[in-house]
Amino acid sequence: MTILNNVFVQNFQMPSVHFSLRGASLKTVLILSIFSILALLLFSLYQVNEMTKTFYLVQGYEKKIYLISQEQEGLENNLSQSKSMGDIEAAIKSLGFEPVGAMRYVKSSEGGVAVRQ
Repeated sequence: MTILNNVFVQNFQMPSVHFSLRGASLKTVLILSIFSILALLLFSLYQVNEMTKTFYLVQGYEKKIYLISQEQEGLENNLSQSKSMGDIEAAIKSLGFEPVGAMRYVKSSEGGVAVRQ
């Protein structure tokens, strides 16, 4: 197995890339370089702008989440207070209900009837 690996490594050659500026003038190279630098600068400014917008959107959403969670806690407290016994008793009295003492059932031919004492 090692013989095959050695043969492969010996016969493997990296492709060579030759770049020559013989046909291009210095002016053309400078213009392309400046254009590339400006394009990269504009792209980086665009990325920073988008990142800033995203940051402020996330910050706004975090504030909304915090406010909604505070509102939810307040509503849960209001709900638990509205279901307290004092509020239920006040609602019962406002509807005209009265407390029942002892109940006595009277048998009749039509069925049972409750009578207040």
